[in-house]
Formats: sequence, structure tokens, C-alpha cells
Amino acid sequence: MKCGREIFPIEQIGTSLFDMVLAGIPFGLLFVRYQYMPTSTIYWVIPLFALQMALTIGLGLALSTLSVYFRDIRQVIGGIMTVGLFISPVAYPLSSIPPSYRLPLSIVNPFVPLIDGYRPAILFHQKPDLHLLGPAAVTCVVVMIVGYVVFRRTEIGIADVA
Repeated sequence: MKCGREIFPIEQIGTSLFDMVLAGIPFGLLFVRYQYMPTSTIYWVIPLFALQMALTIGLGLALSTLSVYFRDIRQVIGGIMTVGLFISPVAYPLSSIPPSYRLPLSIVNPFVPLIDGYRPAILFHQKPDLHLLGPAAVTCVVVMIVGYVVFRRTEIGIADVA
């Protein structure tokens, strides 16, 4: 099997994945300490995580090559991440967003239903909101495909530019 250059951005995602696994150990220990047993809804974590990885790989592939050609993207990404943190339901529930804004926000920022899907699946024994997760899943797959296409088309000149 031939490995292409896309292994380098994906390797960076793998490093973050390892960090996430290490950070999940105390989370699991808290489950044991407080004798909290997740129910069968915990299996929703698998498709949520697969969609999260598809979105992350697509963004990582596209932004890695674009940052070679446009060096200022590295600084812009930090600002976008900060804004993304505040418009994603990390510190607040999705229910605090008016219902008319949830679907458009889920399409523009597919991390919204992904992040909000983990919470009910793990903690509240409920399945994620499928009305928001469906369009977000399509967006995740499209972003992964577009990211791969952008990477493959722009990787040729990386050695010349870098």
C-alpha cells in the first residue's frame, strides 16, 4: 500500500487523538468513582466520533495545503477556533439556541450537533437529535471529500512553495 503525502496532516490528527484518549482516562475513572453506568445510548458515540473524524480530516487536509500557499491562514485559524468555541454548544446546551437557528447553525457548523450529541448519549441516556445530525453528517462527508480533493490538487506544488 502506497502512503501519500496526506499521511502528514492525518498524523497530526492522530497525535491529537492520542491526547484525547489520555484525557478520557480520568473521565472513565469518574464514571467508576460515582458508579455511573452508561446505557445502550453510549453506542451513539461511535457514529458521532466517525463523523467528527471525517470533518476533522477534511478540514485538516484542506487547511494544511492552503496554509503552505497562504501563510496567514495559520493566524486566522486561531481566531476561527476561538469564535467556533463560542458558537458551538460546549459550555451551554443546544436548547439555549432558538429552534429556528439550530438547523442552519448545524449545517454551517457541523460540530454543533456532534458536540451536543455526545452529551445526551453519554450522560442523559438519550439519542442525539437526528433532525440536526442528518444534515450535519452530510456536511461532514462533503467537507472530507472536498478537503481531500483540495489536498490532492494542491499538493503537487508544496515542495516548490515551501
